[in-house]
Amino acid sequence: MISNSQIFSIRRFNRFYTYFMGLLNSSMYGSDFSLTEGRLIYELANSGTVSAKALCQRLDLDPGYVSRKLKVFEKIGLVRREKSKGDGRVVLLFLTPKGEEVAAELAVKSAEDIHSKLGHLNSKDLGAVVDMMASIEQVTSGQKAASKILIRPYRVGDMGWVLEQHGVLYSNGYGWTKGFEALTAKIIADFMENFDPVCEQAFIAELNGERVGSIFLVKDQEAATARIRLFLMDPKARGLGLGQELVKQAIDFARDCEYEEIVLWTNAVLKAARHIYEKAGFTLVHEEMHTQFGLPMLGHTFRLKI
Repeated sequence: MISNSQIFSIRRFNRFYTYFMGLLNSSMYGSDFSLTEGRLIYELANSGTVSAKALCQRLDLDPGYVSRKLKVFEKIGLVRREKSKGDGRVVLLFLTPKGEEVAAELAVKSAEDIHSKLGHLNSKDLGAVVDMMASIEQVTSGQKAASKILIRPYRVGDMGWVLEQHGVLYSNGYGWTKGFEALTAKIIADFMENFDPVCEQAFIAELNGERVGSIFLVKDQEAATARIRLFLMDPKARGLGLGQELVKQAIDFARDCEYEEIVLWTNAVLKAARHIYEKAGFTLVHEEMHTQFGLPMLGHTFRLKI
């Protein structure tokens, strides 16, 4: 149980931090935007594709407030709306070129503000401050501090790694033939050729700067349905919860795009992956035997309503 003296110390730090960072000021870094408005612009600039509903959830803001702010942003030319190519009922938000300029200006001012407040510190003291900030974030959010974990959208060079890892891991671990590697190559090629950034994405998991996992979320043939593909986790990274985080990232992205359900196909032999799917709420809806990868195995189809 937290003591009164600890409560006092936390409140004292909060007062210091809000004053030190200028959080009580009416504008953000002397701009025309409040802190909350700046956060909305930041999310729009860094989320790729996002809906108004997702913005409310991420920032824990009142939908009415967000709606009013977005209308103002549209009026002054910072934001545009676009219907999803995958589902015309879904409206996604994007920054206009003018909005991107504003976001870039705020980012520069943020960096300048941090430099003005902490730039006088020597490298040892600055490192200590950054480490303590990371510790506060990790402890209060329940993150594991032992390893640096990152899940990010794919970038140039990742697709070659995804293909290689699928070929090596499934051949060495399960004896699957070159047919599986060929299928992986086709999935990657189709993704790259038909990629719709509005409602599709591939995510890469990193552990201490090294790629260790992947997952793709793409449009399915069924309306309002997304499909998970190429979910992979390097054995050396298992047990850290990265697999669950990758699947959660795909589900969150699908929810932001307002898909109605997610479907995926896997095999019974992949017990760890099946466990993650089931833990995330997926339900087995179909199974059948096949020899697609050289060995008799049982294929499983899972679905999740979102």
